[in-house]
Parts: sequence; C-alpha cells; structure tokens
Amino acid sequence: MLQFIRRRDPAFLSRMEGVPDAAVSALAADRGVVLPGTYAEFLRRMGVSSNGYAPFGATQDHGFAAITERLADEGSVPPGRFFPVAIEKELADMLLAGLPGARRPAGPGNRG
Repeated sequence: MLQFIRRRDPAFLSRMEGVPDAAVSALAADRGVVLPGTYAEFLRRMGVSSNGYAPFGATQDHGFAAITERLADEGSVPPGRFFPVAIEKELADMLLAGLPGARRPAGPGNRG
C-alpha cells in the first residue's frame, strides 16, 4: 500500500503521522499478542494520522488512539484472542463528515 501511495502522491506520505515503536510494543505486550510485522509497520507509518486516507473504509477508524481506547473499554475481550485493526466510527461522526461544506482531506483513493 505504501509503495502505491509513494508512486501516486509522494508528498502525501510526509503528511502522515506514525505511532512510536515503544507504544506499539507496549500495546502488544499488554494484550499478550504478537502483531504481524506489516500491521506494526502500518501503525509506525500512519497509526496517529493517515491524512484522511481510509484504508479500511470510510466508516472505520484505524487510529491507534481509537483502538487503544476501545480495548481499554472492552474488559470482556480476553487478551491474546482478539485484536482490532479498525473501529466502527460513531454515527454522529459519520453524519458530520457528510454534511454539506464538510471536506475530507484529499489523498490516494479519497479525491476530494
């Protein structure tokens, strides 16, 4: 995916913000999981901000903060058995994003 973005819009990558390695490692250790290397790299590249790019679809929030918040709220999910890579956005957030005049940042796959 990153190679595709790099070819289509190299400046777009510079506007992404990743999660520090220590935070990714701490989350994996806290949950008792080994994250796939490609997912850990995804978090390091765009886990804080993907500059409006929605790799899991417009209704999914893949931000590290949203995932860690949800995991903290879900005491019923056993560590090591489940790890979400995206969280369904709240309906209110989706409605606000769709209001006339609201604009999504442009990016590969999100033109406009």
